[in-house]
Amino acid sequence: MFNSWRTGDESGIDEYLTVNMRTEFPKLYKRLLTDRNRDWIPRLETLIDSGKRTLVIVGVGHLVGENSVIDLLKSRGYKVKKCNG
Repeated sequence: MFNSWRTGDESGIDEYLTVNMRTEFPKLYKRLLTDRNRDWIPRLETLIDSGKRTLVIVGVGHLVGENSVIDLLKSRGYKVKKCNG
């Protein structure tokens, strides 16, 4: 998992964190990742609309895969780009 994170291998991170958790603990996955991500979107949109620079820190599991924060923002028309470094 660490190597996937260091190299930016999003599918490797998704496999390790979310696919395994989704299979083994579907209720926990829904509660900790999917539901939280959806709850955050209105708050993130408020921050985006404020025009102020803001730092939002989340665990890597919230940034990869289906229903990730990035996936949900893109589905609402936002352009999301990955910064390296």
